Formats: sequence, C-alpha cells, structure tokens
Amino acid sequence: MPFPLLVILLALFVGAPLLLLRHFLTFRTLTLQVRQRGLHTRGKVLRVQNSKTRSTSTVYYSFRPVEGPEVEDQFTESAEEAASKRAPGSPLDIAYLPENPRQHLREDVGFERPQVVLVILLVLSFALCGGSGVLGGYLRG
Repeated sequence: MPFPLLVILLALFVGAPLLLLRHFLTFRTLTLQVRQRGLHTRGKVLRVQNSKTRSTSTVYYSFRPVEGPEVEDQFTESAEEAASKRAPGSPLDIAYLPENPRQHLREDVGFERPQVVLVILLVLSFALCGGSGVLGGYLRG
C-alpha cells in the first residue's frame, strides 16, 4: 500500500470519527450547560416547510429572550411528526443560555449520558478497528 493511500485511509478511519466525536461532545456540553444554567421561555412556530425529496420537514421558529432581540432558528424532523405537532403559531418550549441565547435547545431535545457512552464506544471501536486494519495492511505490504 503506498504511503499517500495510508494517510487517506487513516484520515477516513481515525480522523473523521474523532471529528464526529468532538461534535457530539460539544453538543453534550451544550445540553449540560442549558440544563444547569438555562432560562426557559416559550417560542412559537413560524412556518413548516416540507421537503420535496425526503420525508422530513423543516420547522422555523422564534423566541424572545428576557433581554435582547428575538432569536430565529430552525430544526428538521420527520414530516409525520411535524404534521401532527407543529403548526404556525403553535408553542415551543425553549431553554437558552442567558449570556448567548443563540445557544439554545428545545425542551425535548438533548444528548443524554447513555447516548454519549454509546456513541463514544461505537466511534472509538470504528476508529480502532479501521485504524489497526489499515496499519496492519500497510505493515504487511
């Protein structure tokens, strides 16, 4: 196996999973911060846009922090769930960080400890198996 291919495969099997893991841990940190220090408010759904190619919908919503301007954001969920629970004007419970309302979560969303442990185990297993397989192939060749 040529050296450039080794580098590419290691980036794929080790680098990419570690970047993904970093993203998940950042989201977990946000979940903890919002749960510990977050302020709660009620937002409202502005509109729901159904995807033409997938069975998902994008829900656009806004909320007004105690201090500061209105914040608008969006999230994606299954079209079936959006149709049954979301309509323009319907309420949405939000928790946000007072120093940065852009850092917020819907009340029913978060990355809990069991999910974190499972993701860490899966990602590290993938990286370890893939990385050792690639290195083994390189050393044998």
